[in-house]
Amino acid sequence: MDDDDATPRPDDTGPAATFRPVTGWSALWRGAFGTHHAGSHWVVDVHYLDLDERLRLYRDGRLVEERRSPARFALDDGASVRVALSTFGVRHAHLETAAGRRDLDPLPGTSEAWRDRMDREHPTASRAVAAVAWLVLVVGLLAQVPPTLRLVEVALAHVDVAWRAPALWEAPDAWGPWLGGAAVLAAVDRALRRRWTPWLDD
Repeated sequence: MDDDDATPRPDDTGPAATFRPVTGWSALWRGAFGTHHAGSHWVVDVHYLDLDERLRLYRDGRLVEERRSPARFALDDGASVRVALSTFGVRHAHLETAAGRRDLDPLPGTSEAWRDRMDREHPTASRAVAAVAWLVLVVGLLAQVPPTLRLVEVALAHVDVAWRAPALWEAPDAWGPWLGGAAVLAAVDRALRRRWTPWLDD
């Protein structure tokens, strides 16, 4: 049994029946990933503001199937397309065949395609941004440790368990808004690069 959730296929005459390329401002809330396989062009369309996390699979521009994330789309020849969303974007999008697995490519016009182009054309700057993004998220994660330990101390006190949280470095309160904003930007950058680690990105 698949771990995904199939949804009713929309009306073939509806607005979603034909794939619409991602253009302009829609790149802020839409993503599209595609690949050529078995003589057809397959595209997964993603709407990041859709709370139902519906993913649509298109074959040569026509809607084939719609599922909720995480989704496994079975193709006619036994291959499958697997896509899963994260909090800020796509966790993974790839094609699985008997020969192995390969990533779907972000289509032109998407934010992911822009980030990949930056990585190709400016690799040093791209790696620097990626390193800073990782560091910001780690610092943000560590900043949550002292207040979490204090909550544990208070909870244990209510059940008459004496335990004192160790004295650890705490980020100044003034850092809060800045660190929060930087963490969001860092998470978005990692999502655009399809990088995902459970303890860091969700």
